[in-house]
Amino acid sequence: MRYHNITKEDMLNGEGLRSVLWLAGCTHRCKNCQNPITWDINGGIPFDEDAKQELFESLDKDYVSGITFSGGDPLHPQNRKEVFALAKEIKEKFPTKTVWLYSGFSWEEFCDIPEVKYLDVVADGEFVEELKDVRLPWVGSSNQRVIDVQKTLATGETSNLAGWRTARYQALRAEYKNIFSTNYKDNDKYTYVDYSELPEYQDEVSYVDSYYQAKTEDLTVWETQLDNQITTINTELSEINSYIDSFKQMLSSNIKNDYNYGTN
Repeated sequence: MRYHNITKEDMLNGEGLRSVLWLAGCTHRCKNCQNPITWDINGGIPFDEDAKQELFESLDKDYVSGITFSGGDPLHPQNRKEVFALAKEIKEKFPTKTVWLYSGFSWEEFCDIPEVKYLDVVADGEFVEELKDVRLPWVGSSNQRVIDVQKTLATGETSNLAGWRTARYQALRAEYKNIFSTNYKDNDKYTYVDYSELPEYQDEVSYVDSYYQAKTEDLTVWETQLDNQITTINTELSEINSYIDSFKQMLSSNIKNDYNYGTN
């Protein structure tokens, strides 16, 4: 198995801050693919033990939510065995981390593979330029789905997270529009509506508040850890600069001694 890069603390390829493994090899070759450089199965570099340790170190941080397999296509025939083995190892080593996987194959083409149980979310389907929709969460075109794997395996019905989120957004928007229209006045102004006080929105407001609070706490932890890292780096930099200054003084002294020796 070969890969192109390991992106750390990525916010664009799944929920939360994630480590992303960009694998080599893709047979789909979608029009206007954002990563055509990853199509070649022989591209990139081998995913060796050093690369695995780099990935594990990036996952071993409290504020990192999990790993995302992308590419390329993690489910390219030459990648599947090692990708599922790695997903299994990650689940065993980091049981609280989520495993996301992007593939141009549809869920129905690989859902019978036993090892899919080690995945939490799958974004499936080829990117279709004509169906491109920038409003969709985590995917690029409307034919693609963001599948809750564990729920799907448990119920036998495909659970599309992207579709659910979009449907909920559209329903709320329709309700807001209806409330505005019923409060329309002759002076072409809307009356103020405090949506948080409406009973039908209490659950939604509570969900948003709790999610925001959790993410705020995660961010605080991350900022603290980042500050500590910066302090450590600054300390090390100061020590290096002191060493360089000492070395310069020693070198200067040696040069002077050598010069004086040669003139005597």
